[in-house]
Amino acid sequence: MPVIKISFSDEDFQIIKNLAAADRISVQDYIRKIVLPNMNTIFTPEEAEKRAVGKFKKGDKPFTLSDIYGSDWYSMKRGISGVFGRRFYDYVTADSEYIEFAGMENNIAHYKIK
Repeated sequence: MPVIKISFSDEDFQIIKNLAAADRISVQDYIRKIVLPNMNTIFTPEEAEKRAVGKFKKGDKPFTLSDIYGSDWYSMKRGISGVFGRRFYDYVTADSEYIEFAGMENNIAHYKIK
C-alpha cells in the first residue's frame, strides 16, 4: 500500500484534528474523506466499532473483525486486512468507549464489549 507524507503547520494540524474529532474519525480517515469524497469505505475503526456495538453485547464471547463484518470482510483486498486490523487495535486501545482488546488467539486479535 503506498504511503503519502503531508506536512502541516501545528496550527493547521490542530484544525484538521478537531474536524476529524467532530466527525469521530481519525485524521487519516478525515483527509481520505476530503481527498476522495466519493469513496465510501466501510473499513474504518469507527464503522467497525459501530457494527460491533450493534451486533454484540457485554458478556458475549470475544469476537474478531471478521465476526463484525461477516462476508464483507472477505471482499477486502489481500494485505489490507492486517493494516486495518492494526488500525482497529490502535483505535480500541486508545479511543474506544465501548470495546476492549480481549487477547490474541491463533495470531488473530479478539475483542469484547466493555
